[in-house]
Amino acid sequence: MLAYLGTGPRDYAAKPVHVHVRGRWEFQAIVSGSAFPVLTHRGAEQPPPGPRLWVFSTTCAHGWTAPPAVGCRVVVMHFSTANEAIQRAVAETGYHSVALDEHAVSRLDQLSRALAQEISEPSDRGEILHQLALCELSLMALASVPPHRLQDAQELAVLRVESACAWFTEHMSSAPRFAAIATAIHVSPAHLRRLFWRVRGESPRTTLERLRYQRACDLLADPGSRLDSVATACGLSAASALSRGFRAHTGLSPLRWRQRRLRPESVQIPIIDAKRQMTGG
Repeated sequence: MLAYLGTGPRDYAAKPVHVHVRGRWEFQAIVSGSAFPVLTHRGAEQPPPGPRLWVFSTTCAHGWTAPPAVGCRVVVMHFSTANEAIQRAVAETGYHSVALDEHAVSRLDQLSRALAQEISEPSDRGEILHQLALCELSLMALASVPPHRLQDAQELAVLRVESACAWFTEHMSSAPRFAAIATAIHVSPAHLRRLFWRVRGESPRTTLERLRYQRACDLLADPGSRLDSVATACGLSAASALSRGFRAHTGLSPLRWRQRRLRPESVQIPIIDAKRQMTGG
């Protein structure tokens, strides 16, 4: 899902962005003018002139700077996830960049306007638009990268399972059934169930429930979050269902987990291996 949208003029020379980790996948296009990233251990990475799209992984610390007295216009989007092809493109350095032509710049402007409209006036098209933007940005970024051909059945199995997990994570709040997940990645439920066992050595239910309560932990880390809101975001019917499942996976109630999590001297409690808590798929 789209986590941040930023557009318009920037003066990174007068107001540079300090080097830090975003925790999200950042797609930043310099559509006019000049700017370039500052990377830990590498300094400023100054590219050839012209519009350029940069992609940074969730763990790549970077900032932004520019030549003196030179501004730029940007389109910036942060996403919570990225597909495997993008992950592979940034695997070595943590980032990737590609030159943009006039058509790509025009399309970025169209996407950013549509997203800005959706943010100001949300509709039932929002999730589709977010996915479209991520897909188009990813294809732009990969334009200079040769396709990676899947070599064997195991590699394809891993891709299917990762795609299923990513789709479930994006749609978790709507509590999708397993058949819907299988349909979304174009396989049958029975085949997808076999792939989970082959790749992860556990049932789909075990994996998906783990993802559910990992999200619950992330949301509960916010002291202002309500249990019923967290339950809804995790695809659960009520706070009571969240409490039962959360205790089964962590050994603590949600409120007790939050108390420990918010103590400065405490450490996060790992989620118990769900294979010991449930069976089936």
